[in-house]
Amino acid sequence: MKNPRWVDERKDKSKVTQYTNQELEDILQEQGMDPTELRKQADEAARAQAPTLKEGDLPRGAEPTQIMDEASAQGITVAREQIGAFLFCVVRQMRSTPLPEAVGDCAKDLAGE
Repeated sequence: MKNPRWVDERKDKSKVTQYTNQELEDILQEQGMDPTELRKQADEAARAQAPTLKEGDLPRGAEPTQIMDEASAQGITVAREQIGAFLFCVVRQMRSTPLPEAVGDCAKDLAGE
């Protein structure tokens, strides 16, 4: 699913910017945040949701691109200067809520609702 249909359809309505994980990690660093810490927290959130018994079967957390894709799917536009705060917010929320819900909650937080 490299280029989902909705990306093309929505370009004229709202600016849907597709970032790679590397670009998102670069933005985090620009904003003084640690991409490694984000990944660690995402993995911890995934494990909190789905604990496993076997050491080798540790679930992986959501990638930054998955989080941004979910935001786009919900019609949420995250300003570049808020991307770091948004990603960390979503990862924290994902300890207790599914990705779509976490994205929605954090979008409200950023909007100040």
